[in-house]
Amino acid sequence: MAKRSRRPGQSRSGNPSVRAQQGGQPVPAPASRRTDRRAGYEPQLPEALPPDGAEYPQILRGPSYVWWRSLVGVIAGLSLYLLVTAVVTQVVLGLAWTMA
Repeated sequence: MAKRSRRPGQSRSGNPSVRAQQGGQPVPAPASRRTDRRAGYEPQLPEALPPDGAEYPQILRGPSYVWWRSLVGVIAGLSLYLLVTAVVTQVVLGLAWTMA
C-alpha cells in the first residue's frame, strides 16, 4: 500500500491547538445533512472540536460542559455496579442452593 504524501508541517492531529502551532487551520465541524419536514428546523449539533489552544485536560470541556454531569455519571456507574454484583451473587447462590 502506498503512503500518502503530506505537505511539510501538516499535522494529522485532531487537536486544534496542535494544528494551530503547526500553522494549520482548524477544520469546521461538518453541517448535519439530516433534514426535518418542519419548516425552519435546524438540528443543534455539539461542537466536534475543542476551542483552539485548549490544554489536554480541558479538551472535553466544550461549550456544553457542566460540572454535575461527571458526578451523576460516577454515581450512576457505582450504583449500577452494586446492583449488578448483588443480582449476580443472588443468582449464583440460588443455583448453588438448588443443586445442593
